[in-house]
Amino acid sequence: MKSFISNLLLLSITVLLLLAVLEIICRIVPLTNDTDPTYKLAHDILPYTMKPDTESTSSWGHSIKINSHGLRDYEYEYKKPDDVFRILVLGDSSAFAYGNKMEDGFTKILEKKLNAFTDRKYDKVEVINAGHPGYNTYDEYNYYRLYGHKYDPDAVIVAVITNDFDVDSLELVIRDGVDSTPGSFWLYIPSWVKKCYVNRIYTWLWVILLKQDSL
Repeated sequence: MKSFISNLLLLSITVLLLLAVLEIICRIVPLTNDTDPTYKLAHDILPYTMKPDTESTSSWGHSIKINSHGLRDYEYEYKKPDDVFRILVLGDSSAFAYGNKMEDGFTKILEKKLNAFTDRKYDKVEVINAGHPGYNTYDEYNYYRLYGHKYDPDAVIVAVITNDFDVDSLELVIRDGVDSTPGSFWLYIPSWVKKCYVNRIYTWLWVILLKQDSL
């Protein structure tokens, strides 16, 4: 009996050490694309919206902060100051800065470069990032119609890639803040497993056993 317990204990320790080593390897050498662990909310018209005032960390270690208006950006009031030229950027994951720090996304780089000009008409230029991973052009139009116009932008940039021209809006099922495609077995995975997967706590075993649908 003692021998069985000793062997079981040794096996458990070995497995835990192996998982720890694999976790370290996965954090150093990304084996998959980055994840989008933002807490999503179901919406009647849009595929989803992002829960305001939330923060999460992607599998590549990028901090994703969602502001009070449900965007991955700094705080901007809807009411535009008189001395500000405001640009609203609509788009999908490319505008969202998927796989990057927020400040390394093209919207923040554009904002920084525009404000570097000394002979501009306005005191400040704001570039607001309204990118949502998975949105197509139709979704972006609906976002502007419902929310984007509230920022009273002086200009609107639509960041377009080839798959944005789909006629049908993205279909998602939102449960426990995680999005899945209809009919996917991902819907039946326990919520705690999904939350581990879309955040940093996972090993190559998750990569093999779980299929990433629309994250």
